[in-house]
Amino acid sequence: MYEAKKSGRNTVQIAPRTQQQTGVDNIVSTNFVKLTWRPAYKCGNVLIDDQHRALFDDANKLLTAVLSDLPADQVTALIDVLIRDIVQHFKDEEAIIMAAGFPDALAHAAIHCDLVDKAVNLVSSFNAGTLALGELFHFCRMT
Repeated sequence: MYEAKKSGRNTVQIAPRTQQQTGVDNIVSTNFVKLTWRPAYKCGNVLIDDQHRALFDDANKLLTAVLSDLPADQVTALIDVLIRDIVQHFKDEEAIIMAAGFPDALAHAAIHCDLVDKAVNLVSSFNAGTLALGELFHFCRMT
């Protein structure tokens, strides 16, 4: 952005590709798509908000692994973590909204069930080698 500003208005500059070491000991390009948590996403429940932020982290680790073309076993391990955390989050969220008397709690739980089913199908597609990258991005955006 600063290079574009220096060269005048209405210009586009492409950042040089750099490498960085991640916390999971993988080399990845810093030029990848990243899901960003925004304060507007807060619901006000500390547990749910913390889990939502953690799911963003899980999804970003998975996207980084896929875009970095890491071996399938490493990607599978990240998928397993994401699915596990999603299922736990859904259970916790459903308990909280039911206890609060949310009128659409059952419909919300049904949405969760559909998302878990889609996740299971994506995992099957990944394991079969037929997962389109766009499907992964779309799912990470939905969760």
